[in-house]
Amino acid sequence: MRVDDPAWQPENWHKERKPLVAAWRQLTLPAQLALNWPEVARLKALENHFKGERVFLLGNGPSLGEQALHRLSGEHVACVNMGLRMLDQGVPHATFHIMSGINRFRRFGEEIEADVIRHDIPWRFYRLRLKGTWAQLPNKGRRPHFVPRRAGTLLTTGFQERAWQGVGSDATVLLFAAQVLYFLGFKAVYVMGCDLSYSGTDHYFYAMGEKDYAHEQDPKVVAARASMVRANAQFAIAGKAFDAAGRTLANAGHGGNLDSIPRVDFDGLF
Repeated sequence: MRVDDPAWQPENWHKERKPLVAAWRQLTLPAQLALNWPEVARLKALENHFKGERVFLLGNGPSLGEQALHRLSGEHVACVNMGLRMLDQGVPHATFHIMSGINRFRRFGEEIEADVIRHDIPWRFYRLRLKGTWAQLPNKGRRPHFVPRRAGTLLTTGFQERAWQGVGSDATVLLFAAQVLYFLGFKAVYVMGCDLSYSGTDHYFYAMGEKDYAHEQDPKVVAARASMVRANAQFAIAGKAFDAAGRTLANAGHGGNLDSIPRVDFDGLF
C-alpha cells in the first residue's frame, strides 16, 4: 500500500478499506466472544483494575533516547511489540507488554517470550489472533490476556471503552494499547517515543539486527507504515474519549510528529 493510495487520503479515512471483511467481522463478533468466552471472561474481570493510576506508554521511536528514562523506575510502564529490548538500554522495567501484530509475533515470538521470562513481566495483553502462535512456542512466560478483534478502526467504529468486547485495528499498536489501558482504568496515559516517522536507517530506539531489517521490508509491514498518515486523526479521537471521562491522554515525548493530543513536559510530571 503506497502512502499516496486513495485509501489513505483524508476524505476517505472514514471509509472501510475492505467493507465486506469489516461487515463479516461485525456479524461474527458475538460468535468470536462466545467461542472464546474463557479468555473473554478472564479479560473482563480486569475492568478498572488500575483505576485512578497513571502509566507511561512507550513507543519505540528513537526520540526515547533523549529522555531521562531512569525516572520511570517507580512508575507503571507499558512496552509494545519489540519494546522489551529497551529494558537493556535505559528503560528500568516494564509493568505491561502489549502486542498486536501477528507477523511480528510469528517472527520474534521466541525472543519475546525469553524477554518476558527474563524480565518477569507481570501483565501482558495480546490480540486474540496471536493465541495460537503463542501456544505453540516451546518456552513461554506468563500467560497473556487475549483481546478480541472488532471490525473497523477509531475512525470508523470509534473508541472502544471495553476491551473485552473487542478492539479495532488502527495505525499503530499504541492506539490498541491506549484503549486497553483505558479499559484497565488508568486516569492518565502518557505516550512517549511515538515519533510517527520511519525515515532514516534505524527506525527504533533499540538496536536492529538483520531479522528486523527483513521484517521492515515485508510488503505487509510497508503497507502498515502507510497508515501512519492517519495516526494523528486516530489519536485525536482517543484523546477526546479520555477527556470526556475526565482522564488524560497526552504526549510526554520529545519531538516527533504526534501533535493531535496535548503535549506535556515529561520532567514536570515528577
